[in-house]
Order: sequence, then structure tokens, then C-alpha cells
Amino acid sequence: MKSVPLNLYNQLVLAYPKVWLVFIALAIGVSGIYVKNFRLDASADSLILENDQDLRYYRTIGKAYGTDDFLIITYTPVGELLSEDSLDGLRGLKKDLSKLERIESVVSILDVPLLDSPRIKISELESNKRTLDTPGLDKKLAQKEFTSSPIYKKLLVSPDGKTTSLLAVYKRDEKYYSLMEVRDELREKKRSQGYLVSEEKIKLHETSLEYKNHLAHIQDIQKEEIERVRSILNKYRNKAKIFLGGLPMITSDMVGLIESDLYVFGVGVFGLMIASMWFFFRKIRWVVLPLLCCVFSAWIMLCFLGWLDWRITVISSNFISILTIVTIALTIHLIVRYGELHAENPNMGQAELVATTTRLMFQPCFYTAITTIVAFASLMVSGIRPVIDFGWIMTIGITCAFVISFIFSLFIFVLFLFGLVFSFFRVFFFGKEFFFLFFFLKNTHTFQEQSKLFT
Repeated sequence: MKSVPLNLYNQLVLAYPKVWLVFIALAIGVSGIYVKNFRLDASADSLILENDQDLRYYRTIGKAYGTDDFLIITYTPVGELLSEDSLDGLRGLKKDLSKLERIESVVSILDVPLLDSPRIKISELESNKRTLDTPGLDKKLAQKEFTSSPIYKKLLVSPDGKTTSLLAVYKRDEKYYSLMEVRDELREKKRSQGYLVSEEKIKLHETSLEYKNHLAHIQDIQKEEIERVRSILNKYRNKAKIFLGGLPMITSDMVGLIESDLYVFGVGVFGLMIASMWFFFRKIRWVVLPLLCCVFSAWIMLCFLGWLDWRITVISSNFISILTIVTIALTIHLIVRYGELHAENPNMGQAELVATTTRLMFQPCFYTAITTIVAFASLMVSGIRPVIDFGWIMTIGITCAFVISFIFSLFIFVLFLFGLVFSFFRVFFFGKEFFFLFFFLKNTHTFQEQSKLFT
């Protein structure tokens, strides 16, 4: 006796394969509107929970004492640190960095006051400020002060006196901090009171959306700016050994690493699956079918995340690779079972083959998917924001992969006409001869007639 889900599947899905195939094609095409909104994020908001006490304390301190947006450049010249050649290189580097639009100031050993070269009182600094650019300054005393003073030692100059640092401070982004403060105040009010009035809910939603958009804009600008900083540093690498650090650089590089992970692991897994399936099946159709399911599952997830403005972090960046593996596993289960039934019953009609494959494989595939979903769902109680997001993304993705595997795969079993598939992709990707697709669908063979196509 068939279960209720299988009866519904046979009556509503398998009975109208062409309708559902067109529906899936339209869904994939329409969802593409949101793929442009898919973004990567490495900000503090994407890495920790909303009500994290340490983050709130950190931002309170930052608000009181200034911005934490700065770059640190370490500079180890080829010659002596305080030689004229080395100082000229520092001056040139500082000047070039100061020309960047978002850089407010650049602090180096050229700017700091010297108190022990020779020693003066702090009260005399205003009238007798001495720096390395002061004429007649004793550089030996300055070198000693940089390496022994508790103010400068290990902060501005290394203990061996060979390396110094430059601090490039960014201008404070008032819009960013004002949006963040309004959003955090409303979140804190909701957390403490347990509710917000309708006006406050609307304001929280609008502020959060504006904050996300502004943050994305900043990240785009910041990426370009870090590249310009590195190009400036490259001009001076023949004079010194230079390294770049700082939170903006780390954030920019993390986003770059996420993009690299998406590409490298995605392409790597994709290529491995192609080679493996060709080795086992040796037929193009059984290679193309699982790959189509993988592509469509990944595409729908990317569009879904873009629609929700759900941004990917370094933790969840490999979800496409894992989703590809899970989707291929489900699809191969169906392909192998279908092939076994066809070999054992060569005279069985196509409709019966598909229905029998569904009946035999629905329960095993369901348990395979649901146990994997439970495993990823356990990440939601970790208390770590990127891990929680990864659990949600994989739970939704595996559900999507299960549905697509059982719908799209079995439709292709039924409608596996290479001319039809070619025409569909020609219309989907090039937008030509749209009428041809419907003409072909309208004149497709019936289930019983199509059984000859698979022999």
C-alpha cells in the first residue's frame, strides 16, 4: 500500500511533468533577479550575536576614545633606520598615504616629540617641540630614546632599532556610526522591554536595512582602497621590507578569502564529481543530470540568500561545495536505482519505471536528507553567529536539494530529449525562439512512447 505522500506525488507531480518542468524553469529565471544582491561579509555584526556584551562594551569604549579604523605599516629599511635615505623613504611613503581620500592622518617617527634628545620637561614641549626633522637634532640620542623609552619602545620602534611603524588613521564615518547607534539602541530597547511599538519596529527595520547597504558600500570602497595602499607600498619595497596590517585590511582580505573559497572549492568539487560520474556511468546524460540538479540547487540558494540579504561569512563560504556533494549523492541514488530497474525489467514502461524508482527510493533518500539536516541544525544552538547561520543555510539548502532531486531528476527521466533540453537552454540563456520551447513541449511523446528513448 502506497503512502499518502507518494500518492500525492504521483497524482500532482508525475502526472504533469511538463507543467512542473516549465514552472521550475520560470522559478529559476525569476529568482535570478535577486542573485545580484548576494554578498559576502566579514564585519563584526556577521561574526557574533546581536546582544554580545563584549561587543557592546568595545563599541562604548570606541565611541568615547575614537575610531578603531586604522592601518599599521611596519617599515624595516635596508640601511640604518635614522639614515637620510631611510627617512626620505618614510617621508615619501607618508606623503603618498596622506593623499588617499579616506585617510585623515599618518603618524610616524617623523612626527612624534622627542623628550630625551636631549631631555626636556613636558611643560616645554609647546614652545620647544623637537622631532626628527628639527635641524641639529642628535640622532644617536633619538635612536636611544626610541629603543628605550616606554612610550615608543615596542610600539613605534622595535627593541633592536631596525623596524618602525606608521599609523594611517581613517576619517570617522559619521553616517556608519550614527546608523549603528540608532539600530543598537532600538535593539537594546526591544531586548529590555520585550517589545517595540509599531513606529519603532518600522524605524528599526529601515535603519537596519540602511546600515547594511551602507556597510556594503563601505566594503566596496575599502577593498579598492586597500589595493591602492598596497600599490603605494610596492613603490618602496626596494628600499625596505614592508608589511601591512589593521582591521580594514583584515576585513578586506577575509572577504577576498571567502570569494576564493567559493570559487576554488566549488570548481574543485564540481570537477571531481564530473570525473567520478564519468568513470562510473560512462554516459553523458548521467553526468549532466546530477550536475544540473547541483547547479539549480546552488543557484536557488544564492538567489534566496540575496533576496533575504543574508550575507555569507568565512564560516559558511563552503556551503556550495557541501550542498553540491549532498545533491549529487541524492541524485546518484535515484540514477542507480532507475538503471537497476531498467536492466531487470527492460519491457517496463517509462511511467512505471519512474513511479517505481520514486516509491523505492523516497524513504531512503528522505532519511539520508533528514539525518544530514539534523546534523547541521545542531549548529543553531552553538551561540556563535556565523556557525548558526551556516546551520540554517545548510538546512534550507539540503531541503531544496531534496525537492529538486526528486522533481527535476524524474522529469528528465520522462522528458529526456536532447533536442528539448538544448532548446530550453538556448531560450534560457539567449532568449531566442521562445515559441519553439512550447511547441516542443506540446508535441512531446507520451509516457509509454518515451520508453523507447531510454533503451
